[in-house]
Amino acid sequence: MSTAPPPSSPAGIAPFAPAPVSGPLNGQVDSHTPQGALSCRAHFAGGLLDGVLLLYDESQRPSQRALYRRGLQHGRTQLFGDGRLLAEIQYCDGLREGLSCTYDEAEQLSSKVQYVAGRQHGAASYYYPDGALARSAQFANGLAHGEQRDYSPAGQLLMSTLFVNGKRHGAQTRFHLNGARQEVVHFKDGKPDGEPVLYNEQGEPVGAAAGGDAPRRSLLARLIEG
Repeated sequence: MSTAPPPSSPAGIAPFAPAPVSGPLNGQVDSHTPQGALSCRAHFAGGLLDGVLLLYDESQRPSQRALYRRGLQHGRTQLFGDGRLLAEIQYCDGLREGLSCTYDEAEQLSSKVQYVAGRQHGAASYYYPDGALARSAQFANGLAHGEQRDYSPAGQLLMSTLFVNGKRHGAQTRFHLNGARQEVVHFKDGKPDGEPVLYNEQGEPVGAAAGGDAPRRSLLARLIEG
């Protein structure tokens, strides 16, 4: 077993960097803090990361566990904060591939996103802390593409929005809590196309909203999108 500087680490990890080792690294390689605590344990083959990489925080708890193959992340990577699982990400030859999940401070699932060749592609789901679905969306080649649905904590559909190549395109519909339409806005290439139409709780049109401006984003949208 040899000692060498670890690979790049996430924020908050400052591993000790001892003198370089001559020749390509092979086998298990440990790095330690100046106080002697283990900060990184990695496996190498021919100088490339190959196998399990473990990073540790100041309390000696894992902060990252990753799998490598011939120097590239390949397989499942887990990220931790204060000992709690924060994310699970699948990689293939260095790129995100397949399902990626994030978790909140209570380790409850907060999002599920599909990736293909490093880009969001396919279904994405976001959740409230109690596990209820907050948003479902579709992506293609890293861009929102298809229907996005926002839900209340009780499961009622709040809004439906159509996207094409990352831009709102088509109808965006907001709903009353009884399920009836509340407002319909049409978009073209990301910009409002015509005036929004308002509806009462019986689903009857009651007039047009002030035109010309993009509709206000829902609280849920502001929380998710920032």
